[in-house]
Amino acid sequence: MANPDWNAIEKAIGPDGTILIHGGGNFGDVWPVHQQLREEVLDRFPDHPVIQFPQTVHFSEPYEADRTAAKIRKHGKFTLAVRDRTSLAFARERLECNVVLCPDMAFYIGPIEAAASSDKRILLLLRSDKEKKDRSQTGEILQSPGRSPSAGQDRRGSHAAFPWEEVRADRFSQSFQCG
Repeated sequence: MANPDWNAIEKAIGPDGTILIHGGGNFGDVWPVHQQLREEVLDRFPDHPVIQFPQTVHFSEPYEADRTAAKIRKHGKFTLAVRDRTSLAFARERLECNVVLCPDMAFYIGPIEAAASSDKRILLLLRSDKEKKDRSQTGEILQSPGRSPSAGQDRRGSHAAFPWEEVRADRFSQSFQCG
């Protein structure tokens, strides 16, 4: 949300509504735009409870954590759901708010065993931003009966890997046909 329509948001919330913020991994100073928006919600809606769905919390700079803690303390009606024990310990120690450990949809499902091997193609959408992981282990994702352990296309062309920013709807449907 680059330029939220705060008047429309206030109208939608009403005088006694609770604000819910989606979960993910952007609580802290890794993704400042998301953190700034969250903090602006706290500043603009001091009379409304705010519930942050499960997040991973990470601050590289202690002063940023202190600044966020001061905004949360001033608001007084903020609940933070965290999705890992490291975030839980940090938030309980540094942030003065209700903090609960709660799995999010991305982590709660757990590993799923394949019912059988498949000859269908697999598309990997790999991060290329500052949270990308070592891609040398991509092959592990693809290891199953009949699959090559190497990333890229195996001997049967059964999978393809694309950096996320290269996958756009307008060319995705043309460049990678599932079937």
